[in-house]
Formats: sequence, C-alpha cells, structure tokens
Amino acid sequence: MNVNDASFEELLNALHDGVYITDGDGKTLKVNQAYERQTGLSGADLIGRSMRELVKEGVLSQSATLRVLHEGRPVSVYGEAPDNASEASEDADSQAGPRYIIRKTHTDQKSAQEAAAAQLKKLQRGKSTMSITRPLTPEIVAEGRLDVRNHRTSANRLWQVESVSHVIGSGGVASSSAECVTPA
Repeated sequence: MNVNDASFEELLNALHDGVYITDGDGKTLKVNQAYERQTGLSGADLIGRSMRELVKEGVLSQSATLRVLHEGRPVSVYGEAPDNASEASEDADSQAGPRYIIRKTHTDQKSAQEAAAAQLKKLQRGKSTMSITRPLTPEIVAEGRLDVRNHRTSANRLWQVESVSHVIGSGGVASSSAECVTPA
C-alpha cells in the first residue's frame, strides 16, 4: 500500500486524528481530511511543498518532521491549535462531538500505515451492539464481560455489558436483560 492507493486514502480519512505525511526530505506527500478540518489548511495547498518552506512562510508555526530529520530521533512538539482549527466536527451520522487535535510523527510510511490501521480498528470497536434476555443470571453485571456461545454466528463472541437488569416477576418468573457492545 502506498500513499496514493485509494484504500490507504480511505483508511486515512476514516481517522479522527489529523495525519500529515512527508517523505524523508520533509516534502508533503499527503494529509487526511481530519488534518484539514482541524487546521483549516487545504491538502491541495500543502502537497508537494517542503516543510521548511511552509514554516518559513508562516503557513505552519513549527514542524516535528523537521526536528526528526535534524535530530534523527522521535520528538514531541506541543503547541496551541491554530486560530482556524476546528475544535469540533460532525461525524458522518451527523452527531456532533468534540474532536481533539492529536498529532503523531512517524518516521516512515510503514509505521504511519500501521498506526492508521490500529486507530481504525480502535474506532470500529464498540460498534456492534446486542440485547439479550435470558433466565435469571445474577452473574451478569454492568461493566462485566459476557461470553456468548451457541447462538447465531454474529453473536458468538465476548461482549462488554453496558447495563443489566434482573427482574423477578410476581408469578415467580425471573430474567436478566443486558445491553452489550463489542469490547474496547
């Protein structure tokens, strides 16, 4: 996979973290949509340009990439978000929520891809939900785990219990109902 693959671009744009990729000389290769939203900068204006040039022109206030290239080791750069950075954005499902600018420097494309894939996997956790009602099972507790087996294939897995209610009816019938998500 390289930075121009459609699948790599789709993966990058699925992330809420801003991603800025350069080559070994500090030339901008790619930025994702989250980076554009967070900074107010357009990828079209950055791609192909040198980090040195962008810092010198004041487009960027500083560059972790230039420090990594100069010092030959990973570095952390701290600073305030630019005035034009957005602190919130809308998800694809139109539910607004806070987004935090997190910038991580990767010294090569492979580590950036691995980090992006890991972040996507992390974002996909908790997406599946399940409601289950069964005879009274007091061992099911909120924030606990529920190992489901011998049900339909999509349900057979370990679940994180978000909420549970144990009910004993007037007729002596007892049940436990749980709301679950895939564990984080």
